[in-house]
Amino acid sequence: MKNGIVLTLAFVLSVSAALGQQVYRVNGSALEGGSCYRLNSVGSKKYGTAVWVDGGLSLASLEQAGTITMDFEVFLGYNDAGGHGMAFVMHQGGTAAIGGGGPRLGYAGPTAIFPSVAVEIDTRVDSYEPVPANTDHLSVHFDGNEQTFPVAPVLLPNLEDGLYHQLTIEWRYDQLIPAQSSLTATIDGLYSITANFDPAAVFNSLDPVIMGFSGGVNKDFSNFQYVSLLNGGPGSCSFLFLPVELVAFNAELQENNAVDLVWATASELNNDYFEVLRSADGLIWQTLDVVDGAGTTSSFTEYRAQDLQPLSGTNYYRLRQVDTDGAYTLSQTVEVFAGQASRLEISARPNPAVDALNLHLVLPEAAPSLRVEVRDVRGALMYETVLEADAPGAYTLAVPAEAWPAGVYVVRAATGTSQSVTRVSVR
Repeated sequence: MKNGIVLTLAFVLSVSAALGQQVYRVNGSALEGGSCYRLNSVGSKKYGTAVWVDGGLSLASLEQAGTITMDFEVFLGYNDAGGHGMAFVMHQGGTAAIGGGGPRLGYAGPTAIFPSVAVEIDTRVDSYEPVPANTDHLSVHFDGNEQTFPVAPVLLPNLEDGLYHQLTIEWRYDQLIPAQSSLTATIDGLYSITANFDPAAVFNSLDPVIMGFSGGVNKDFSNFQYVSLLNGGPGSCSFLFLPVELVAFNAELQENNAVDLVWATASELNNDYFEVLRSADGLIWQTLDVVDGAGTTSSFTEYRAQDLQPLSGTNYYRLRQVDTDGAYTLSQTVEVFAGQASRLEISARPNPAVDALNLHLVLPEAAPSLRVEVRDVRGALMYETVLEADAPGAYTLAVPAEAWPAGVYVVRAATGTSQSVTRVSVR
């Protein structure tokens, strides 16, 4: 390879003696769809995900000097309060390699991928990062150490904007002067970071260098994140996984005792309409309203409906999204307490739960001593607390459950005059 010659991704990933056949390996809970992949979703427990190009690139197959250029599309989500981002990673950890979740972005942490070079597109600032708060940034890290910064991070505008962004990776490999080798990452042709490193000092020349993307998510700071490994034009992953990507559904009681219902989609494919459903017990549902969908769109779309006469006590709401062919999906359930409760109520969401329960309690009267407990089906106590509820109304209690074995649990709330029991599954 002569100096200055650029190899495009299409060549690097083609059927060749250097790389073998183009194959992608998905790890963790990443999802595949042709050349497009979803790394992270919303509201999930902490984990890492990854997608690697199988086969890798042999250092020995490269000649004296040259640049490999790779173009991708990346989607960092739509929620600026989300996180944590994704990383482009070159490594020799094999196609089963995967690191930790959350800020470890799928390549770092106790199970760090080694040896490796990672370019973070970081959308959430952690305490150890030398950047201003709430600032998206590019950074480079070696051997899975996300807390060491050999190159100063480059600040970015907000990338959690619901749009696809161009990512260009340029790897200049110089066998004659290894210290002049470098890796450059550029976002939208405007923001670049470059790290000089000797590939032979980082990698074993006998093992293939595998390239791809990893991500990390936790239940508190998560976001939808996609990557297109082949540059197919802006938004090429927009309709990849779900006909309708419902990204938010909230219900809020207003001062006039009406309930405002607001939901949003990140993209839609053949979305005919939404049915707004209401229930008094979470079991039997009635249609409250019908709202037309946007059909097919890759834009963020917000919808609203209103319950002008909510039921007295707890109201349960959910959406039934219907496609033009009649297929439908149901959203998660949200709850609102309106009016005065006639009895003590308790419910658990989500159900089934993964690593935490949100217990919703509705009290008809003040309770100086409100005991809440959770037991397994054999009666073993898993959790208990005593609350002071100095006024009637709705209360929410977060209960950690990540260490509980999968199974069914009994949740009981009791005051001196009444009690309520419900069941929840943990998986």
